[in-house]
Parts: sequence; C-alpha cells; structure tokens
Amino acid sequence: MSIIFYPLRSLNAQNLFYMYICICNAVTDSDIDRAVRNGADCMRHLQTRLGAGVNCGACVCELERCLDKAIAGQPVELELAAC
Repeated sequence: MSIIFYPLRSLNAQNLFYMYICICNAVTDSDIDRAVRNGADCMRHLQTRLGAGVNCGACVCELERCLDKAIAGQPVELELAAC
C-alpha cells in the first residue's frame, strides 16, 4: 500500500504561501521553521510543542525532512515521493 501526499497551500497574513505538513493538527512548514528558531531540534520537540505527527502518523517522514531542512537553514521544497 502506498500513501500519496497532496500538498495543501494557503496564504498567510503577509500573502506568502505556506504548506501544511501535518493535516491533523494544521502544522505548516512555517510552524516548523519557527519551532526550530525557538529551539526545537528533534521530532519529539515538534510532537510536544506543535502536536505534529501524533495522530495518524502519515506526516512523520515529511516532518523529519522539514525539520532537517529547517535546522540546516535551507528552504523546504515540495517532494512528491512518500516514504
């Protein structure tokens, strides 16, 4: 069985696009970026601070990828391949 992720994009207050990473808890790439700037450095931090990846778990691979990118200071780019 394979899982297909469809990116959801919305406009924030500054008219910039952001991508929902965890649909269950409405966690976006900018939420992850902000959490890293505030000291998050592992999945456990994202789970406890944002509630990301604790419900269905379908987003965990993408959360880890976004976390790694945010820690490295790189922009999050859409990848359509599921884990």
